[in-house]
Amino acid sequence: MTDPRGWNARAVGLLAAGALAGVCSANFLLDLALRGGQGMDHIISELAADGQPNATLLRVTDVVCAVLALLLALAVRPALRPGLGRELVTWGTVAYGVGAIGAALVHSCAPGAVCEGAASTEAVVHNMLSVVSEGGIAVSMIGGWWATRRAGPVWFGRWAIVLLAVMLVALAIGGVLLLEGQGFSPASAYLQRLQILPISGWLVCLGVLAAQHARSGSGSG
Repeated sequence: MTDPRGWNARAVGLLAAGALAGVCSANFLLDLALRGGQGMDHIISELAADGQPNATLLRVTDVVCAVLALLLALAVRPALRPGLGRELVTWGTVAYGVGAIGAALVHSCAPGAVCEGAASTEAVVHNMLSVVSEGGIAVSMIGGWWATRRAGPVWFGRWAIVLLAVMLVALAIGGVLLLEGQGFSPASAYLQRLQILPISGWLVCLGVLAAQHARSGSGSG
């Protein structure tokens, strides 16, 4: 069913999916609220470890975000012109979703816990899957700029560059801290959150673009 302004159930659903994916991506804010403002100085994967008060919430929202990202990858594809950019957006977002699901299912170690043996191996796998996920979303942003640099929509390409720049700056500073042996310091934890916020913003952008395409398609029918 379509209203006079062109909105239909599919467009509204895609807009809601992007918004929900963005919220679930930034699930550390939910954890922060439930902890009464505590926990910001810990790496998020540590807060999702076994025994932590909001571990289930963090893992479930990670999976929900990943599933929504996979759906958005399919939904946004028709909204972009064929070419390299569209493929980067699609498959970068798919890589993000698959990596995020894997990282949510493979746990890290709790804050202050001795991470050794099987737990240490699981933590390494978790980190590798997180790298796949983050790399995928970066590729998706690059694809978003490439796909719209000539034909538009202009806002999509601009947000891709802005969000990618913030994410890369946070990653670069975090990399320097890691080389200096401060990989699990409070500063690294804050940088991780700064790195996640652009991911949330990009998921919202995907939802908006997919919804606009669904809306324009309904209006032209």
